[in-house]
Amino acid sequence: LLRQLPVWLHRANPSLHKSATVLLYLLLFATPALMAAQNWPSHDRSHNFVARESALNLLNSCDKDAILFTMGDNDTFPLWYAQQVEGVRTDVSVFNVNLLGSMRRMFDILDANPSRPVFFSHYAFDDLADSFSEPLLPEGIAFHLLPDSASIPAAVEASCHKMLHAVAWSPLDDHLDEVSYRFLASYWDDVLKLADNLILSNRHHLALQLLDKAALEFPPDYVRDPQQLADIAECFLAAGKPLEAHRLRALLKAQLLEQLDYYHAMPIGYQRLIPFTIRPREEILDILSF
Repeated sequence: LLRQLPVWLHRANPSLHKSATVLLYLLLFATPALMAAQNWPSHDRSHNFVARESALNLLNSCDKDAILFTMGDNDTFPLWYAQQVEGVRTDVSVFNVNLLGSMRRMFDILDANPSRPVFFSHYAFDDLADSFSEPLLPEGIAFHLLPDSASIPAAVEASCHKMLHAVAWSPLDDHLDEVSYRFLASYWDDVLKLADNLILSNRHHLALQLLDKAALEFPPDYVRDPQQLADIAECFLAAGKPLEAHRLRALLKAQLLEQLDYYHAMPIGYQRLIPFTIRPREEILDILSF
């Protein structure tokens, strides 16, 4: 169609042929140029290192000569890049369970390497945790398959050390993609579980050290899930930092009011279609209002 347009114009009015051709090519160039200019900030990944650093942190969460099981693309390809391109932690053997073809082959690997420590990514843990009778405990941003429950205290200590010294993130880019936000949410889940454990054992100073490090590298202001942001605020309060807890609660309250104003402005028929979006926000706002 675009190729025929100048021909049709030439037939209709030969004097317009040259001008129409120039105008056509200007329009063809202007359209993608305008789209690129308007959408570049949200698609630019040149300063987004979440995928790379998630891989480095996952590898550094594993013990030496560990076996690391993954499940999907997002937790596997960055690991292969880190090992094969940057040469990071090549002592860790990465196995994608989906690519193994069957659960039996996974257990064959474990049987053939009984002395090697075994770790799982978040994706793999979510799918495979029920396959083991032994405890699977968070350690860094991975999950460690422990030989028995007697090993849990040592695993908690190892997780503290790895979270504070082996896991690190660069400053966040302002435009994060959805996968990066999911990694952010998983990281904060790990931090909160460990911090809660430390608070319960009266190690508030260590819990606060962990929370401060996480907040510096992955600011809670980026958290999208209202419940998770509420949990972060409560954890700061329990750890002994009430000013940060109150700041986060105020931030969350402002976000919820803005979101609910938007949802409540919808026709009532539309609101009935998204009760699991609206109601949890209303419940959290009710708690914050006390």
